[in-house]
Amino acid sequence: SESDGYFSVKVDASSASIGLLVVEAEGYTRGGVVLTELPGPGRTLTQAVMVYEQNAVVEGRVLDQNGQAVSGARVELALEGSGQVRAAVTDASGRYRIEQPLPAGATWAWLRVKPESGTFAGSVTHGMDMAPIIRLTPGDTVATDLLVRR
Repeated sequence: SESDGYFSVKVDASSASIGLLVVEAEGYTRGGVVLTELPGPGRTLTQAVMVYEQNAVVEGRVLDQNGQAVSGARVELALEGSGQVRAAVTDASGRYRIEQPLPAGATWAWLRVKPESGTFAGSVTHGMDMAPIIRLTPGDTVATDLLVRR
């Protein structure tokens, strides 16, 4: 498909009575549509195919007890019940971003941070002194700032 999402497929459908149009893209669910009426020679058919984002994004900052950015901290996202863990390292401004594929749909997850020095002290945005449990839904972004004590 083009950058605007439009695509064009040319095919000789003169001997077919039905067609199946399937769309696949990395980070999206598979989409498809059954074409019960195919165009004749020299004619075109316009058809939309819907796909949905398959990934959820978790992003935020890691701060210390004084509100200062913590760089080089490892932030881990663990999916509940799967043992699957994704990780990111904070940049100089303390920011992290984790993109998590969710082929089975929404799930619960929790976060933890492993600073180079100090201890994890919970979530600033969730007002908890522990790793927050968050709901991940495909196509959504969850913002969670994390706090460490040095």
